[in-house]
Amino acid sequence: MALNILSYLKRSAPTQELRINLALKVTIFITVSIFLVASITAAIILNHNYRTIIRQIKGQLLSAASTTALTLDTEQLLSVRNQGDENSSAYKNLQKHLQNMIAASNGQFKYIYVIAKVGDSYQYLIDTTPSNPPDHSPIGMPFNIQAFPKALAAFGQPVVEDEPSYDPEVGGFFQSGYAPILDRQGNVLGIVGVAWMFPFSNKTEQRSSKQRA
Repeated sequence: MALNILSYLKRSAPTQELRINLALKVTIFITVSIFLVASITAAIILNHNYRTIIRQIKGQLLSAASTTALTLDTEQLLSVRNQGDENSSAYKNLQKHLQNMIAASNGQFKYIYVIAKVGDSYQYLIDTTPSNPPDHSPIGMPFNIQAFPKALAAFGQPVVEDEPSYDPEVGGFFQSGYAPILDRQGNVLGIVGVAWMFPFSNKTEQRSSKQRA
């Protein structure tokens, strides 16, 4: 009887081992499948949330740029053309207006500025950054408009950048909206640029990213 039991155990051992291996493989397959499905689902949700946030930011940038352009005093803007004009009351009033727009955003907007076309070049006209810090953009400072097609397009209509862009000088991500400044006759005097700095940016107090905006 004992010999029969031992013989049975020897014959059944490979079968039991095969069943254990198969069960283990099935368990691993199910676990990996669940992990992959969860990862893909999380990625889809994150991407959806990201796109939703970007759409909201683009809407706010477009609204802020358009509102700022509409509320600027164009008569004062026309009197600001040379670097020495930064000491004028017109420049200070315009700068204060832009600074108030930043303050009203509760920290959402990092920079608001005015760019004008002078001859064949594009230059800074108004900068919200005070004149003393090194990142101030004075009147007449060149703006590389060719590097920012959305800014160039803003001389025709309000626009906003499609995606945030990384500024290596500041170490952060920015997204900007632009709108044309029109006088009473509908002539374009320049554009307003509004830059949104994302909260995960680093070195926020370094060189202005307005050249990347």
